Amino acid sequence: VLPAGHAMPLPGGMGLLEAAAVPEVFTTAWLNLRQEGQLAHGERVLIHAAASGVGTAALQLCRAWGNPTFATVGSAAKEERCRALGASGTANRKDGPWLSKVKAWGPVDVILDPVGAAYLENNIHVLRERG
Repeated sequence: VLPAGHAMPLPGGMGLLEAAAVPEVFTTAWLNLRQEGQLAHGERVLIHAAASGVGTAALQLCRAWGNPTFATVGSAAKEERCRALGASGTANRKDGPWLSKVKAWGPVDVILDPVGAAYLENNIHVLRERG
């Protein structure tokens, strides 16, 4: 039905529906971090909504690439999951503003933010110069 180079093997233990999501979230995370964000090895990344599909893919990619990550999420269970995926810092937005926790963690080079306008001003306060 399609050229073999366009197909991917089905990961072990996954059905077609689960496996279909894998390239979508990892491609989106890679595109935003590497192509749009120009993320280089060792640069620090802030990932908002880090427990989402794209967020968890971004955490795993950053861990593989050697990029420290800080994850913002909406529950303690999601913080724990993000730490298991490689986040070295986390903040639960329901426990209060995340800004001070990210500032204590240190400036960031790239921000992956699906939240948008509501976080823009605070993002600027944690972004390293030329980030």
